[in-house]
Amino acid sequence: MVCLPSLHQILLLQYASLIRTLAETLDMKEIPRTRDGQSAQATQLITNRIVLLKDRISRKEELLAGYENDLSKLRLDPFAQVAQLSR
Repeated sequence: MVCLPSLHQILLLQYASLIRTLAETLDMKEIPRTRDGQSAQATQLITNRIVLLKDRISRKEELLAGYENDLSKLRLDPFAQVAQLSR
């Protein structure tokens, strides 16, 4: 007789695979093995990493917007900026 895994076991294996894949994609080395008690901890670690990366991207986008604004001002009147620097 063949013993097939239950749906719950299949879902747990898929969840563990998803957690490992996300951790690898996010370059996270220290993710606990996902067992029943550790799955919440692994999920929280990955969530924290995503929030951190999202904040970094947001700050970089703000910085880039400032650079683009400065660049557009220089393109409109490049000599005004040079004159201010030579004073």
